[in-house]
Amino acid sequence: MDYRAVDDSNCHGGGFFRFVTALYVYFDVEERSRNRVFAALFALAVAIFYWPISFVAYIACTVILDRRRQSAKAA
Repeated sequence: MDYRAVDDSNCHGGGFFRFVTALYVYFDVEERSRNRVFAALFALAVAIFYWPISFVAYIACTVILDRRRQSAKAA
């Protein structure tokens, strides 16, 4: 099989979405934690690992943490 003939034109869009997702995660984590190093490492982890799954896990974790903070403030 000639690998040069494989059409990979639809594979380049994934990099853009990974970059945008990593930026979103970075700014959100930096806002919540006030720690740039932690935010950068977390954003890098989301970008490196399979990003849709890790991003959904990130959203779930932030929802859980926000609910815990709200219940702690209410008590």
